[in-house]
Amino acid sequence: MSRAKTRRLATILLLTFAIAQAIMSIAAREAKVKVYPYQIVATPGQQFTISIMVENVTNLFALEVKLYWNQSILRLTNTSVMLGVESHPSGVLHGHVYQNEIIESGKYVLYGTSIGKETPSFNGSGTVAELTFNATRLGNCQLTLQTKLYDKPGEGEASQPIQHITENGYVSIETKSGVWQFTYIATAIIIIAAAILLAFYAKRRKAKSR
Repeated sequence: MSRAKTRRLATILLLTFAIAQAIMSIAAREAKVKVYPYQIVATPGQQFTISIMVENVTNLFALEVKLYWNQSILRLTNTSVMLGVESHPSGVLHGHVYQNEIIESGKYVLYGTSIGKETPSFNGSGTVAELTFNATRLGNCQLTLQTKLYDKPGEGEASQPIQHITENGYVSIETKSGVWQFTYIATAIIIIAAAILLAFYAKRRKAKSR
């Protein structure tokens, strides 16, 4: 390959990397509502807890969160609402918060809004609610979010929606052997990646010592 072609290829690769980094940086700063952790692997009869979280939000004053799941394999057993950072330091929204929680088969709904002209809006990241489920039988399903965020309105103005993205969760209910198999594969991938990194750094150190 000629030097000119090599330079062009290197330039294209650098530009691609720079664009990818810029996109990742923008995505990291974008307001988001997500299910955490993203993926759950459980066995029938096991309980697990997920969080509905808000990230990188500015001027948040009210919200509406809906979460859907397959009720034939998951049963909601407990909820903990985290609205009002004065009483829930890792939560969201300030001051006195009006909230309305609705629980239906396969559906969770939470409305919340700060109250008062002097109440500040919320900025940053925090937990909206924590939900505990019981895995009832084998299967897979998404934890699907539908959300709306609203800002604090100015004097005589109406509250406006806050643009944001959502990240759903995924639940896999497996036999114990299936869970162990998943664990073994994940562990093997980590070990292989660590071995490759160690070999790479050892090679670089050896080259420098010459």
